Amino acid sequence: MAPILVVYFLLHLVPGSCGLKAQASDETQSLLQPEPQVVFASPMPGMISAYKLKSNGEMPMLPFTAMTCASAVWSAYAAVINDMSILFGNITGVIFGSIYIAIYVRNATSALQLLPHYIGLSLCTLGVFCVSIFLETSLAANILGIIADSLVIAMYAGPLSVAREAIQRKSTDGLSPAFTAAGLVTGILWTLFGFIIAKTVIVWLPNLIGAICCLMQVALFAMYGLPKPVEPKPETVIAVPTDKIKKIEALDGDCSIAEAPCTALLADVDEADDEQSSAERLLLR
Repeated sequence: MAPILVVYFLLHLVPGSCGLKAQASDETQSLLQPEPQVVFASPMPGMISAYKLKSNGEMPMLPFTAMTCASAVWSAYAAVINDMSILFGNITGVIFGSIYIAIYVRNATSALQLLPHYIGLSLCTLGVFCVSIFLETSLAANILGIIADSLVIAMYAGPLSVAREAIQRKSTDGLSPAFTAAGLVTGILWTLFGFIIAKTVIVWLPNLIGAICCLMQVALFAMYGLPKPVEPKPETVIAVPTDKIKKIEALDGDCSIAEAPCTALLADVDEADDEQSSAERLLLR
């Protein structure tokens, strides 16, 4: 019995695993209280670095969107079947995923790049609300479970959205070794659980697919090595003619003393910048 309890304990570290915890025995469930979610927390070091450097690098947003949506769906599933242990186990995924998304959005350079994720998050929220409120309990639980399994697959496979670019550049800069390792271990454990204990395709199939996706990422690491550290965004340096700087310094930067001259000088500086940009474009041609 002890080895089985250890396996159950490890399986609880998987995102979405809490949604299947109801299948465990009463004795096992007493040991499966909300623990730190390894896969949820694994991207945190990389996101802290991205926050400090104000750059996402080549990192995709899809895993974070899928993590947040999957955790939200499992939380709704918990509310439908009135199981607080499932809720507390998955609410951490919503919190971590929201933090990752906030950092990613802060560093994003294109609003158009974020649009599909905004749409996905909105549809997920609306769908979960409608299913939870308007459908009968057993039907709602089944639908939410299937949706959550699909989102877990998307979370595992999300890093592969940059696989083509990684092969072309021969670089794994868009992948997270920690996320891949955590996903591979937990995916294998849940696949074994589904085959040996749960004996249901709903359990082992999505986790088998997730483990395969993680193995593909491991293959990329084996071929191209670990990703390089994210580099900070380069600062834009504007060259201003020395005589203009001296004149502005003479005014001590106070336009209230000499409004017209100061404004004129600043306009001259802008004009100098435009001329410099035009000259650089000509040189590039």
